[in-house]
Amino acid sequence: MSKKSEEKQALLKRYERIYDKEDVLLFNSYMIKSPDEEEREIGKLSNIWSGCQIPYDGKVFHSSEQLLFYINYKQLGTKVGFSEEEVNERIDFLMSTKNGFEVKNCPRTNYFFRNINNKAEKLFGVEQRMNRHWKNTFFIAKMKYKYTSEIRDLLEKYKDKIWCENSFWGDYFAGVVYDYELKKYRGLNSLGRAYRVIYNNRDLIMGES
Repeated sequence: MSKKSEEKQALLKRYERIYDKEDVLLFNSYMIKSPDEEEREIGKLSNIWSGCQIPYDGKVFHSSEQLLFYINYKQLGTKVGFSEEEVNERIDFLMSTKNGFEVKNCPRTNYFFRNINNKAEKLFGVEQRMNRHWKNTFFIAKMKYKYTSEIRDLLEKYKDKIWCENSFWGDYFAGVVYDYELKKYRGLNSLGRAYRVIYNNRDLIMGES
């Protein structure tokens, strides 16, 4: 195992959470296109859902994913070696891509996003990248909650559940994965945990100017 992989595993062990199956409400982007109405509704908690109108930095963002990419481009693009001109060109294209699935899967947006983050991880380290990811995840989820009534209604409806992004493909950092030995879900669950902090402080957040 490489030094970077060891560091990631150590951070995962330090920050991960373990949840009983009966306690969680699972969501992810695949549910947005589910034939089941309830699953489609829950899928709106995903960053990919494109029913948002989030104002930020003089622009309007149609999904959390679009805002996440934008913030990463702005925060890190020039710091990791890309020219300001290239970053601005990428932002222009990103803002023309209003569908969250396209933002996530279009090579022109996704490759640049991943390239920036890989370079940032090499320059600043795994833990700093993780801390930045958490701060951005929390901020974006807060903005989504504040400006999207459907998300507020969803969290209220399922307030007694533990919200978890179901990363069944194996991403323990973004969400949770089912552990067949423990018979529980485990992972960092960064977005689900952000939603819980936001919900618990909803009166304060909704009162922010």
